[in-house]
Amino acid sequence: MSETQSGAPGRPQVVLVHGALADGRMWEPHAEQLAPHFETFAPTLSRFGIDGEASSGGFGIRSHARDLLRAIDERGLEFPHLAAWSYGADVALEAALLEPGRFASLFLYEPGYPGALSETDAAAFGEDAQAMFAPLFALVAEGKLSEAAAKLVDASAQSPGYFARQPDAVRAQQLENAHTLVGQLSQKEPSSISADTLAQLELPVAVAYGELTRPLFRLVSLTTTRLVTGAETQVSLGVGHLFPLESPREFTSQLTRFLRSVDGG
Repeated sequence: MSETQSGAPGRPQVVLVHGALADGRMWEPHAEQLAPHFETFAPTLSRFGIDGEASSGGFGIRSHARDLLRAIDERGLEFPHLAAWSYGADVALEAALLEPGRFASLFLYEPGYPGALSETDAAAFGEDAQAMFAPLFALVAEGKLSEAAAKLVDASAQSPGYFARQPDAVRAQQLENAHTLVGQLSQKEPSSISADTLAQLELPVAVAYGELTRPLFRLVSLTTTRLVTGAETQVSLGVGHLFPLESPREFTSQLTRFLRSVDGG
């Protein structure tokens, strides 16, 4: 597992968990901004990254949560904060449910796993998920992974042509992770995330989502906040699902405020 790390040992520890079509490199600008106050660790989950296509292991929230816990153990981190985006937010939440008491807090930006949704919300989630993901399956089946990656980014941003307008480095990283769409679209692993398990989670949690995000991410974010005792909702104005990539400085400022509130700083 590759990783990005910065900050001096002895400071509060923050583990940054990437989302789909990304890897630990996505957090490099965030880690740089966090470094004066926090020790950061940004692992690349198995099957992601430049060499991920050749790696082994399961692909799913449960497998990647265990992968994350193993990486934290190998790094020797004790009671770190977890900050995560999108698919990574599902993985981080799963890790906290699998091993309660391991983490100081959770900061989740737009989790997307629907396991805790009510029947009505699940139906609305399914309708939006169909619109977002249905066009990808044929492209992946035909091996058109780069085209599928671009379409997923456009759908995440709700803006046709958004993929092509991104900085070269961001597009390159997404294309280097296009192979993960094969596993992403065929996940069958169970998850611990449910209404009952979220209600039993006992640690500081903030769930943030963008004002302009897709319905499916808003539904999961609001449900997670409602079910986790004491969790706070943070609405990021004027942005959508790709906020952490679009505005690292603003995202990091939002994260830092939460971390300081937890640590009493």
